[in-house]
Amino acid sequence: MISRFTITNNQRRMIIDKLKSKNMLPIFDYVLEKNIGDDQKYVSTIKNHLIQFPKYPISIKLSAFGKFLNKKDFLDIYNISQNVIYVDAEQLYVNDKRFVDLCYLHDIKFAKTYQMYIKHEIKKLENDVKLYGNSIEYKLVRGAYWNEEKNTGFLYTTKNNVDNQYNNAIDITKHLDTVLYATHNEKSLSLVPNGKKVAQLMGMSDNLSESLTKTHKVYKYVPFGTLYESVPYLIRRLYENFDIRHHLFK
Repeated sequence: MISRFTITNNQRRMIIDKLKSKNMLPIFDYVLEKNIGDDQKYVSTIKNHLIQFPKYPISIKLSAFGKFLNKKDFLDIYNISQNVIYVDAEQLYVNDKRFVDLCYLHDIKFAKTYQMYIKHEIKKLENDVKLYGNSIEYKLVRGAYWNEEKNTGFLYTTKNNVDNQYNNAIDITKHLDTVLYATHNEKSLSLVPNGKKVAQLMGMSDNLSESLTKTHKVYKYVPFGTLYESVPYLIRRLYENFDIRHHLFK
């Protein structure tokens, strides 16, 4: 599982070359799960990664920047990066308003993630599309913490509702050039216009990703870190995917 769904730090150059040979590109993500006292470790790892690989997009977790979202740390990362910085999907309590305010204050082009298993998430997306248009980046996902938050009352609990909201989100954003459609769902992908950006997880739907390179700009989401760091990440993903497949997406 570790070698299929994550890579170690010294495999990053290898995965870039491998994906490029298949006409794909990586979106890197540091696998460290949030623990008390890990803020500086997370930030320093992201900075070091971008110093080595500044030309490739990266996904970051707002919660990993600490309670007060250290402005200097984020600006340092932004100044090093030469590509899109995606804000990863997190739990409902992680509010991205501080991040949005910070980005606009410093004229930073950022990428928001919209989780379509959240009820009425499409309203937020519609408002942002009207307000920002192509001036920001967008990432559409179905959701990442359903098992943890399924009893909050804020999430859809049927596959049909989630699929409808995701597909409607495609419809209202398909005129934009700055949207990343992150999904393995073939029905949804069939609605994404040719030439647009799509993404799947490394180690999943690889045949689908390869076929999409003929018509779309394809990215693979590449989690990286040490063996010690990868195990908690993989356990969470396995738990979430099992529960989603047997309940929400059955």
